[in-house]
Amino acid sequence: MNQHKMRFVAAAFLIVSLFLSACSITGDDDDEPSAATDAPTIVATETVEVDASTPQSGAAQAASVTSTESDADQTPTVEDEDTDEAASTATDEAGSTSTSSESASGVDLTTRIEQVTEEVRPAVVFIAITQVINQPTGQQNEQQGVGSGVIFDDEGHILTNNHVVENADELQVVLPDGRKFDASVLGRAPKQDIAVIKIEGDDLPVATLAQSEDLAIGQWVVAIGNALGLEGGASVTVGVVSALDRSIRPSQNEPAIEGLIQTDAAINPGNSGGPLVNLDGEVVGVNTAKIPQAEGIGFAVPIDTAESIIDQIMSGEPQATLGISAATVTPEIAVRFNLPTDSGVLVIDVDADGAADAASVQVGDVITGLDGETIESVDQLRSQLDSYEPGDSVELTVNRGGEAQNLTVELGESIVIR
Repeated sequence: MNQHKMRFVAAAFLIVSLFLSACSITGDDDDEPSAATDAPTIVATETVEVDASTPQSGAAQAASVTSTESDADQTPTVEDEDTDEAASTATDEAGSTSTSSESASGVDLTTRIEQVTEEVRPAVVFIAITQVINQPTGQQNEQQGVGSGVIFDDEGHILTNNHVVENADELQVVLPDGRKFDASVLGRAPKQDIAVIKIEGDDLPVATLAQSEDLAIGQWVVAIGNALGLEGGASVTVGVVSALDRSIRPSQNEPAIEGLIQTDAAINPGNSGGPLVNLDGEVVGVNTAKIPQAEGIGFAVPIDTAESIIDQIMSGEPQATLGISAATVTPEIAVRFNLPTDSGVLVIDVDADGAADAASVQVGDVITGLDGETIESVDQLRSQLDSYEPGDSVELTVNRGGEAQNLTVELGESIVIR
């Protein structure tokens, strides 16, 4: 291992440890983890390891740069369901993004939040999961879990997290109006922590998915989850977009989820799979995790990522992938990890037996070009990969220890489990 790579790896393990809990649960209670995992660690660009109570699939997951997440391990209380009143009644002193209530509708912030809640809350569903566990004695035990989801079309398709439904043998969905349905899993993407399930029903409430997340740091957002099915229905919390393009790691043995929205809107136990909504009433993310020991640190999968998975599940057409986890290089990250360049895409994990692995891409490489086009960010890399098909060969330019190298990569196929 060269000196540059050793510095990168050493720095990654020296960052302060945090404990990240998921918003949804599998187990006898909604707050009991089903398996012990490694303590979480913040690594490059705020990558966090998560205590995941739902075991992940062992298959190599291929996607440009996103992954899976975890389950809650704290006992929920009634206080967890409270709305953040301070945030919901705050005034927008910063003035105005294009999605603020003042510019979008001419009404005050509090009124707009109430309107958004009224529009979206009917489509936020409670998901009950039953998993049959075979014991060594030959007996079978049932474990129960809960989560949230959001209906996104009138055909009964529901967007939720992979970790909510991945081990389910039976699914039931309850709408806020009291209707109950059996549900089936249409497809799920463990690496992006996204799943689509379906119910059959008429006159279903539907939430609108944003065409693009197109978010700004400081923008107001509303998190909604049908938290544990408690009396009073789905909970609503309010906050702002704290940061974009954050990464969390479920465990030492799993790749990171990149490109997440960080928000200080409280994400409560049982809210995994619920929507993160802008003040136009559009779903801009899927709530996925929080850090209970820290104030106001929650994460959501961006709607662009979710819609990409929806398209793959509905069409059956996979997308091309490098099979890496990565982060955008900023000048600060370049200094922090003593990188040889202050722009590009830093490889923080390589999927075993994936496309990049076969081409000898290494952790610590900085991707600076794809087929002659300069690459400066993860978003740009994803956008470039969208124009390719699985099996296409591309030339990847990487900076390794200060030297540029060109590697030929045969693109892999993103994994969606149907």
